Parts: sequence; structure tokens; C-alpha cells
Amino acid sequence: NTPICPAYLAMKTGAPVVPVAIHRLQDDIHLLEVGKEIEILNTGDEQKNICINTRRCSKAIERYIVKYPDEWVWSLRRWG
Repeated sequence: NTPICPAYLAMKTGAPVVPVAIHRLQDDIHLLEVGKEIEILNTGDEQKNICINTRRCSKAIERYIVKYPDEWVWSLRRWG
């Protein structure tokens, strides 16, 4: 299951959701990348909003995974 918390909290509080990733440049040097604020939509249907906005958050994370696949670690037992 994909966590809905970032989208849900943004919907309830109006807080911005900003994707952030840390990329390794060298052994002891890292680059912090801050993405653009994710637009949180309000369609008037809370369940639809959760789905749409969670998908938007996931897409932002996906961009970093695709850009730096060798630095991605999956910490949850997703399958099996």
C-alpha cells in the first residue's frame, strides 16, 4: 500500500508538499535536491482527492528513483 499521509495532511491543513531527495556525488559529498511544490487538488470528493494527490506525491518520488536508480532502497516487504 502506498502511504496517503502526505496528501491527506496537505488536504486537511493546507500545508505544502515538497519532494526532497539526497543524491550521492562522491564518498562524503551529497547533494540535497528540493523539487517543486506538489499541487494538491480538490475535486470536492475526499476519496478521489486522496487517490489523485497520493498519485501526484508518488510520481514526484518516482522521478528521483528513475533519475538515481542505484541509490534507491526498498525497505518494505512489498511482494510475497
